[in-house]
Amino acid sequence: MSTRVCKFKECEEEVWEKSKEGFCLFHDPQISKKDPEKVKNRIIKNDICNLTGFKLPGNMVFEDETFEKEFIFKDTSIDGVLKFFNCEFRELKIKNCTFSNSIYFKKKCKFRFNIWIDELEMKNPSFPSPTPSLSFHNPIIGGVFCCKNSTIGRLNIINAEIKNKFWFENVDFLGYVRIRSEGARWFTENVKFSNPETQKVECMRAKKVHEENGNQIAADKHFYLEMKGRRKQKFDLWGFFEWLIADLTCEYGTNWKRVLSVSGGLIILFGFIYWLGNRFAEGTISYANGDTISTSIMGLLDSFYYSIVTFTTLGQGNMYPTGILKFFSAIQSVFGAIFMALLIAVFARKWMRK
Repeated sequence: MSTRVCKFKECEEEVWEKSKEGFCLFHDPQISKKDPEKVKNRIIKNDICNLTGFKLPGNMVFEDETFEKEFIFKDTSIDGVLKFFNCEFRELKIKNCTFSNSIYFKKKCKFRFNIWIDELEMKNPSFPSPTPSLSFHNPIIGGVFCCKNSTIGRLNIINAEIKNKFWFENVDFLGYVRIRSEGARWFTENVKFSNPETQKVECMRAKKVHEENGNQIAADKHFYLEMKGRRKQKFDLWGFFEWLIADLTCEYGTNWKRVLSVSGGLIILFGFIYWLGNRFAEGTISYANGDTISTSIMGLLDSFYYSIVTFTTLGQGNMYPTGILKFFSAIQSVFGAIFMALLIAVFARKWMRK
């Protein structure tokens, strides 16, 4: 009599005797009926490294094991905590998984090549219960640590030895983040922190690493994220004013393009105010001969010209405001003086650091 094989695609394991649907011990959805020790021993005995689609019981501990193939979690479910102590991996890949419990790699686990994490979602459905952790204690990583398109509860990477760099892209951290690795390089893109204190501390740490490595662009990016984390910890009203004055205008002195774009927007806005004020308000922009600007397109262009010379504080030349537009002209002159000084400061900061 031939042995029945698991009906999961590309799985050659024999059907589990307790399975009602024709699955093997690893793929059967009846996780609560599985013995964690038995599952662990089968994985070790059969040298199984591809855990695609596995439904695993929790509280399994792997200690002093060596996995010669790529160790893959893909569409994997784990009903509990999973721990690896002093294990050696060729490479670790986690893809398209949802974990509601923590995974630990402790006691100097070694990864000969890379750690790839993509589309991992770690969060406790019974929030606000403690969010699950992804922890690496004293790991040795022979390549890159890459985490993309994921939601991580808490991340711990302590005393890491890494040959390449940490790469985080499109990652949302729900809890605290601790990454300690002497001299490691970083790359981050579109990373979000739910905890402002974590954002402040970790971005400050990453900024210092980039400054030591001479990467000022990345250092500025993390300085900006650090300042955003500090702002989120402040009283709402003060935080709003800080956002309006320091973030919106220049991203805390790191983005000269933002200064130019906001300046251009203000020039256009006040140009329309002068043109519309000439039509509907008790005030005009007048020429030296006493004529007022027209309501035509040429009048609009003259309004933009007046807005530019007012904003740049060059002087009004042969044009001057009357009525309520005097007030708007004064306000724009103040904005112009501030933004001209800000532009010089941002440029000076950028070029002096090169």
